[in-house]
Amino acid sequence: MISALLWLLLAFNNLSSTRLSVPIRYINLPEHNILKEKLPQKAEIEISGTGYHLLRYLMRPSLGEIIVDGRNTGIKKEMAFISTYHAIEHFNRQHGDIKMVTIEPDSIFFKFLNKGLVRLPVKAATYLDFAPEFDLKDSLQIMPDSVSVSGPFELLKNLSVVETAPLILRGINASGSHSVRIKQTHAELSYDPSDITIRLNVDRTTEARITLPIQSNEQASLRFEPQTVTLVFQVALSNFPKIKAADFLVAAETAQSGNTSGQMRLVLKRSPYYAKKITLLPEFVTLR
Repeated sequence: MISALLWLLLAFNNLSSTRLSVPIRYINLPEHNILKEKLPQKAEIEISGTGYHLLRYLMRPSLGEIIVDGRNTGIKKEMAFISTYHAIEHFNRQHGDIKMVTIEPDSIFFKFLNKGLVRLPVKAATYLDFAPEFDLKDSLQIMPDSVSVSGPFELLKNLSVVETAPLILRGINASGSHSVRIKQTHAELSYDPSDITIRLNVDRTTEARITLPIQSNEQASLRFEPQTVTLVFQVALSNFPKIKAADFLVAAETAQSGNTSGQMRLVLKRSPYYAKKITLLPEFVTLR
């Protein structure tokens, strides 16, 4: 570079040529397509002019920026190319003091993926540890509960849900709202919005007990003892008045195929959202 500058200083008024690397700027690329491969960001050009004018471009290569106009590609398929010959014409119109002679690459190839847009539900990735005697009084609130996802059709067709980045909370003893980002699974996908809010409604809990009749999933003629089961569970204080026996269902099933022990396992078939950490007493009943 230094030797080139000295040579130019001695030949300021003489016509000459030199090569340099300049940035490429792309304009008017189609919005409905996504580039499959990165486009070249630099071009090697040969320019001619007087030593004085060439020196200016050698000192500031960005002055020779190449404009590649996507309107000249005529893109209608997944692959197209544009000759950089148009860039030479544009360059020479914009730079009257010098002329571009050659440019490399002489063609730029565009490989596109078709772009689509879908609306998908959000799944919260949470790791929640509550302080003793505290828990959620209802389900997590995700706001919004769905987001718009745009990207290549080939990626979108395999998606049914989007997940958040992990939300890790410890020692929770109060309600609160937390902002989390949508997990970026592919660089080609974009999300709107890219951040969502997770709301936790927390309450102090207490122990509750309820006794229910046991249903049988086996033959109706089977008889067993006992015929009732006690459920012990944790419930938020604000949900305690909501406890109803009709919200629970416990059934007796044979413990395993060919069971000869005379016992049937109790299985919790239905429970409401407000009941947490449910224990069945007893866990088995005896055939009689």
